[in-house]
Amino acid sequence: MKIRIYSLFLLFSCSSPNDQYTELDGEIFGTYYSIHYKANEDHRATIEDLLDTYGKAVSKYEPESELSEFNETGKVVYRSPYLKDLIVSAKHFNGLSNGALNPTLMPLIEAWGFGSSDPQKLDSASVDSLLKFTDFSVIIDNDSMLTTSKDGVTLDLNFLGEGYGIDMIGDFLEREGIDDFKVEIGGEVLCKGLSPKGALWRIGIENPISEKGAADHLYAIISLEDEALGSSGSYRHFILDSLGRRQSHLLDPRTGYPIQHHLISATVKAQDCITADALATACMIMGEKEGKRMVESLEGIEALFVYLDDGVTSYWQSRGFNAEVLNP
Repeated sequence: MKIRIYSLFLLFSCSSPNDQYTELDGEIFGTYYSIHYKANEDHRATIEDLLDTYGKAVSKYEPESELSEFNETGKVVYRSPYLKDLIVSAKHFNGLSNGALNPTLMPLIEAWGFGSSDPQKLDSASVDSLLKFTDFSVIIDNDSMLTTSKDGVTLDLNFLGEGYGIDMIGDFLEREGIDDFKVEIGGEVLCKGLSPKGALWRIGIENPISEKGAADHLYAIISLEDEALGSSGSYRHFILDSLGRRQSHLLDPRTGYPIQHHLISATVKAQDCITADALATACMIMGEKEGKRMVESLEGIEALFVYLDDGVTSYWQSRGFNAEVLNP
């Protein structure tokens, strides 16, 4: 689950946005996108075409996408640079996270009841049998095509897709000489330059246990200076086991079981959005101790963690995250 972010100039400003700012919004990957940029030219058609082409390459929601073809047949000839780029990035983050990020988890996700209307009752033998189909090492990437050496292995690149798409649009805007923009897809955002208020973009981070629209729906506020923010959370999206206990939708690929720890949301700040997107999910899977060690070991990476223990929330933020926490 993505922790929702909010542009505070849209929520709280009583003044009208600068006329030079263009706002675009729509849907991609089963979620929303929102783009604000300052320019005299209208780049709407090009941006929408880029997003459409990207979605048709890598979205699991597009039945004719390159990704869907691979999942159906076990092979695909690349028709764009996007799927190949995501596979290269997935391998990088799989290694960086010690295997916590693994895009071959779909059989387990569906068996646990996430993405399926018919969840199975999984025992250890069932989990072990499904883990055989979650082996990222059997994915074979070469210059022209993607294949797998094991039947039944499929890919879900959602933990990277939104971040990559945001960086793609950001790169386009910068090539057009645009210095001030915000690009958001789902719960991820990239900000450059200044907002319509002439100040740094201020982003609100959702309170993971608050009701939508409640007075305490924001947990923290952060200003972004040419930076990206990615988020992941586990509190709202869950299933109940036979004993009525919450089972998070996030699975640890190293065990095949839903995560079991006190970390309920992770927000990561980085220079690019694919990194922020991937590492936020990695932190949620790794948990508070392992995730904190990873964040502190990486240059230019900062994070905010929110914990829930016996109904009480608390937080940790790295030294350079610099968020104003509103509802600790």
